[in-house]
Amino acid sequence: MQTFKRLIKYLLVIAFPKPEGCLLCGMAASGTGRRIAQLCLRCEQRFTFHTEICSLCGRQWTEEMADGDHCSFTDDERVCGDCLRRTIHDLILSRSAVVYNKPVKDLLSLYKFRGDRMLAPVLAFFLVYAYNKYYGSGGVAVPDLITYIPVHQSRLEERTFNQAEELAALLGATVGIPVMALLEKTKATDKQSRKTRKDRLHALDYAFCFKPPEPGHITNDELLQKPELDILLVDDVYTTGSTLHEAARVLKHSLPHASVYGLTVAR
Repeated sequence: MQTFKRLIKYLLVIAFPKPEGCLLCGMAASGTGRRIAQLCLRCEQRFTFHTEICSLCGRQWTEEMADGDHCSFTDDERVCGDCLRRTIHDLILSRSAVVYNKPVKDLLSLYKFRGDRMLAPVLAFFLVYAYNKYYGSGGVAVPDLITYIPVHQSRLEERTFNQAEELAALLGATVGIPVMALLEKTKATDKQSRKTRKDRLHALDYAFCFKPPEPGHITNDELLQKPELDILLVDDVYTTGSTLHEAARVLKHSLPHASVYGLTVAR
């Protein structure tokens, strides 16, 4: 009888597997929402996913932007005022999964500043969702490699990890693209979150330098000889775009043949 009961239990588990829990609240997440990050529908609804966006920076397009005087839009393309005012475009375009609202801010604060690294899979799956939506087969580009925004050594000692590096590694492992450290931050700067928009625009000027690939990866010579090179630059948040654009400028200076694209969790 006991053997028969165990057999029935085993068959029930196979036929009706226990739903995986939501990574944020632990509730059953199976069959709900986008399933972008193993989130239940209730938790997923806390985030605003991008729909209509600026064609360059990926900012969520709003009626207020459309009614303004400093933007451009047609049936096929929308460009926000910030992108129209930008004169240098080393970063071809950037895409994000969700709008940078309070739930996202709280999530990133727990991860970055309080070291709750159990949240890394949630944030990484946001990146995977955005990657599958905008890049890869059928997207704007199929990257040859992924790199990420570095942190200064003093900040690394404070936090013990680089959130962009960790998220890039999880993304690369999921989508099957190599991840390389191509940048180094040589200038210590205050946290961008503590600055005004005006201060952020130039705070990271000349803060990065090119870092040749480590041995065991593609060598620097091989990169330079590759006729076309699509690089995906990963960070957690796109605010003014100063960080991604400055990093892209450095990459283009050392790899002039490269096309640099951005990907962040939030914009």
